[in-house]
Amino acid sequence: MQFIISQAARRRLQRTEMEMARLFSLPDRWLAEELLKLARNARREFPNQLGNPYAPVYDAALVWQVVPVLARRLGATRLQPNEARDRGVTAKTPVQLRLLASGCILNTEIGAWARGIRDLETEMPSACEILAHEVENGNPVAMAMDRLSPPLPAGDIGEDRVSRLVRECSRNRRHPETWRWTPDLQRPPETLVPDEEPAFGMAF
Repeated sequence: MQFIISQAARRRLQRTEMEMARLFSLPDRWLAEELLKLARNARREFPNQLGNPYAPVYDAALVWQVVPVLARRLGATRLQPNEARDRGVTAKTPVQLRLLASGCILNTEIGAWARGIRDLETEMPSACEILAHEVENGNPVAMAMDRLSPPLPAGDIGEDRVSRLVRECSRNRRHPETWRWTPDLQRPPETLVPDEEPAFGMAF
C-alpha cells in the first residue's frame, strides 16, 4: 500500500527531520536554550490551555515545570517567573525526572491541539508539535532526558516508555538495538557503516 502526500506535507516532514537532527547536535547549553524557547512559544500558542503553571495536567507540567527543570540542569540560567518552581519536580533525582518527563511527553495533548489548527501549507512545525513529536523519530525533551539520565533498559527501576519505544523502533527498522534515539535511526539500515559509533549529542 502506498500513501500519497502533498508536496507541502513532504517538505514539512523533511523540515521536521532536519530540526530534530539540528537539536540533537547542539551542545547542552544551547539545547537548554532551545527547550526554553519551545516551552515559551508553546504557552503563547495556547495561552488559555497552558496559562496555569500549576495545573495538575501533563500539558501544563511539561511546558512550565518539566522542560524548564531539564533546561536548567543542562545549563540554562535565565528562567522566567513560575518556570521550574514546583518543588515536586525540582527536587526529583535524575532518574525520577526522566520517568516524569517520559510520562509527560507521551501523554500530553499539545501536539494534537497544534495539529487541529495546523495550516497545511506551513512547512515548519509549531513549538507544540516539536515538544510532542513522536520519540521514535526524535524529540528534544527525550534528548535532554538522555543527556541527564541514561535510558532505563528492561529490568531496571520503572523502565521508562520512551526507552522502550526507541528500542522497539530500532528493532522494527532493523537497526542495532538501542534505547537512545539518534538521527541514524531515520536512515535505512543498509546505509549505516558496520560497527559505526552512534552519533550522540555533543556535551560541552
